[in-house]
Amino acid sequence: MRVWFSFGNHMHWNDMEWMWGPGTLANSLEDMFRFIDRTGSKGAINFDALGYRYLASNRPDLIQALRERIKKGEIEIASGSHSQPYGHLCGEEANFQQFLMGIGICKQTLGQSPSFWWEEEFMFFPQLPQILRSFGYTGACLFFQETWHTPVIPLESIPAILWEGIDGTLIPTLAYTENCIHQWPEHLEALFERNSPNRVFLQWLELMDSPKWMCRSELIAPVIAEWRARGIELDYQLPSTLLDGLKPTEKRKYQMADLFQGISLGKNGDQIRRDSRYAEILLLDGQIMALCQMVVGSDYPQWSFYPEWEFQQGWDDLMVAQAHDMDECEGFCGDIGKQYLQKAISLGSSIVDRYLNVFARETGKEGDWVVFNPLHHERLEHILLPNGKWEGFRIPEGPGMVIPQVIDPPRLHLTPMDDGFRIGDRFGHLYRIFPDGTIKIANHTLHQLISNGQLPEAIRPLECEQHSESRISLRGRIMVDRYNCSLSMVFDSLSPFIQMECIVNAPEDPLPGYRGALFCRMDSADPLRMIRSDFPFGQEEGWPKLNASRKYPKGDWMTSEKFHETIVTPFTGLRYAQAIHPSSSLCFLGRGTQGFFRRDNGFQASLFLYDPWDGSNWLRKVTIPYGLALLGGEEQPERMAQEYNRPLRWIRSSGHGNAESLHPFRLKGTVFLASAQWRDDRILIRVWNQFDSREPFSLEFPFSILRAAITTPFGSPIRYLNVEKSFVNHTLGPHEILTLSVWIERDPEGSLDKYRHVWSSKSKSEE
Repeated sequence: MRVWFSFGNHMHWNDMEWMWGPGTLANSLEDMFRFIDRTGSKGAINFDALGYRYLASNRPDLIQALRERIKKGEIEIASGSHSQPYGHLCGEEANFQQFLMGIGICKQTLGQSPSFWWEEEFMFFPQLPQILRSFGYTGACLFFQETWHTPVIPLESIPAILWEGIDGTLIPTLAYTENCIHQWPEHLEALFERNSPNRVFLQWLELMDSPKWMCRSELIAPVIAEWRARGIELDYQLPSTLLDGLKPTEKRKYQMADLFQGISLGKNGDQIRRDSRYAEILLLDGQIMALCQMVVGSDYPQWSFYPEWEFQQGWDDLMVAQAHDMDECEGFCGDIGKQYLQKAISLGSSIVDRYLNVFARETGKEGDWVVFNPLHHERLEHILLPNGKWEGFRIPEGPGMVIPQVIDPPRLHLTPMDDGFRIGDRFGHLYRIFPDGTIKIANHTLHQLISNGQLPEAIRPLECEQHSESRISLRGRIMVDRYNCSLSMVFDSLSPFIQMECIVNAPEDPLPGYRGALFCRMDSADPLRMIRSDFPFGQEEGWPKLNASRKYPKGDWMTSEKFHETIVTPFTGLRYAQAIHPSSSLCFLGRGTQGFFRRDNGFQASLFLYDPWDGSNWLRKVTIPYGLALLGGEEQPERMAQEYNRPLRWIRSSGHGNAESLHPFRLKGTVFLASAQWRDDRILIRVWNQFDSREPFSLEFPFSILRAAITTPFGSPIRYLNVEKSFVNHTLGPHEILTLSVWIERDPEGSLDKYRHVWSSKSKSEE
């Protein structure tokens, strides 16, 4: 019998080098060499790019040996992401940065870019084929490891498919089949008993030569030798050459709801994901501000005109914190990742604060409020003035610094009731708010906390504070099973959503897993038509129906027996989840809460749970913000979710510049802005289209444009565009992600020649 065999070997600097000590990566690489030499196998190496950078500094001899084996065709690079994230839990630009930085490191250390994509942990969302192709990947694999997490992906009967993205991009892909096995020698032995017509075998390894580890070449190689003794002819292939030989023709277009990432979303109140998103937003805002300073600003905020090194360091630290082990192994090694996360937040905050102070001098008249709006559309918002009053403002479109306009907000109508309060808004909605935190409107339940089948109980009456005729806050204290929660609800006539905050005090002995989780339930008496939720660069509609199994340890994570929990109809949302009913929809907005479960007439969001993988290192108290909205049946919540996640930044003007606004550019159209930054000698802008129709857009700049081009993510021109003075007009295809480079006339470096006399004149005081 003849079979085709390939493997991937995984290890990472994040976590493994920290916890198992220096030399772990070198150990894994050397054991991989031994495995190849003992068996004749060929396979892929899947280290985080940080690992290659670390080895290049500490073991250049091994890097050289790896380069030689790659050149001989024994090994190929798989993926090469910066730190191997759960991509569907990260923002749009964070996913691009993983590839931009990771591929750059691979080129520096190994002399080439990876062309085959195969990650260890769950790394999937429907826009990945388009992203992978844009970075030059020619093949992929959708077989993920199972260790701490328990992923579920569609099982195929054929070894290779054409994985189709939502925009129609195709990438040849090794599929997940019954012959895809994990790292245990017992799994290899089981293949002897399987009489499968599919003779393509894939194994995922995590080699390390230590008795404190479970996967070693000394355990795997003898099983392969036994294959030969039984007359099995092994045709060793690299994953990419194996895929080339299979020549797949059948297409597969998976939705997020077809898969389950296998980790406990909601654990520890998603604090690490919320902080990660906050750091990413700081860096994105900082890049736009710095770009604004480059093209229209006048004062130097620091010695470097554009703080490229700060952004690079900030993204580098954030990438470390977004590595998969920082999430799924949070209680074991996440605390180290959180230190990198705080570094990224510190850097991002410093950049944003510095530029805000610069723009306060340049924008508006002295004493005016000026605001940074990172989004390209107009917004409405209240701010608390120094006199203690809330004032309503209309904020002009961004991205950039603008002067808001005072408006007279619509009134809210508050009515105290025996069982709580009623609040009416400008949309004609009449909310009923009960002491137990439940919010109802018409025949919908917009908010109700629940845990272990138990409904909430009020432990003190609701407190009401009417800040103005257009803004009201309610506060309450409730018990939900064994969770003690403080709730805050803000009703704002300028906001289309209720601003919620839940301070969770968890029990000391919580029930493990989702059985003991705290949920926010949203449902209706009307029938549920579909669920809509988003992922990086897109959204999907459907009816989540997957049932999965989640694995947990009974004690020590490595040595104890495991138990399983059935997970029913899970789905994820990057920023929102929406239950669509015949004439209206219920919408949940999250800033890190991303785990949801479909119910018969709605869904519930996982706010907090205890994950046994965290052992005793878990959060006992956490503050969870989220938003709730009742929308029209087909109303798109993406813009609202963007507003909820991208706060306005206010500051008082010192009135030195009197500019009415400072915009690096203006974006018109229904497309979304992923990022804008200065790169080398140009402006680099990434935009995307969430719709399945063609969407025109335009970019207007404050100066004349020299030229503009569609480029690779790295900025290399693919096709030059027609420009009209200061305008670029283009159309995005359905679900298209596009990177554009724009060269402008202004010399962003400026010149100090006119100040030469300051330095060339006599600098000492007269004696």
